[in-house]
Amino acid sequence: MKLCENTFLKDKVMQTVFSSRTRLESIARDIIFDFETKSRLSNGTGNAILIAESVYSACKYYEIFQNKNFKKCAIISSFEPNASLLRTEITNDEESTETFEKYETYQKMLNGKSTEDFKTEAKTKFIEQPANMKLLIVVNKLLTGFPTPPLPLTTPITFLIELNSCVFSIKLSLL
Repeated sequence: MKLCENTFLKDKVMQTVFSSRTRLESIARDIIFDFETKSRLSNGTGNAILIAESVYSACKYYEIFQNKNFKKCAIISSFEPNASLLRTEITNDEESTETFEKYETYQKMLNGKSTEDFKTEAKTKFIEQPANMKLLIVVNKLLTGFPTPPLPLTTPITFLIELNSCVFSIKLSLL
């Protein structure tokens, strides 16, 4: 039993380290740098997908990008912001719970739209207007059937994948 407790504690510590704000800001800074310097991303014809490990991490990434004035991004996940979930969460004055932070971030991002309408609009912009939706922050969607956009054979796709403590940038070209 003690081993299970230690493993659980170790996993929680590692999750905290990997989702630290400093680390996520560094990753976001690198992504923004790529959008400013890589011609395909900077000229408005390319975009990217960042795969986050959790909805909470995706929300943190979203807030960081918004604070750095990188506004053309969105979160796509199965999370539904539901006010009734907040009633069961305990918050204190110093730190909000993850559920409250996720709810708050989604409310800002959705800006009054339903989750489904927002997802549809974000996906459409990502596929048809890459200059207006430069980055999708995705949570577990590739494993659950995130639709592959109909792309011409010459269009490269950039995936930014977070795995453990590393972020991998994978550029695929269908030539």
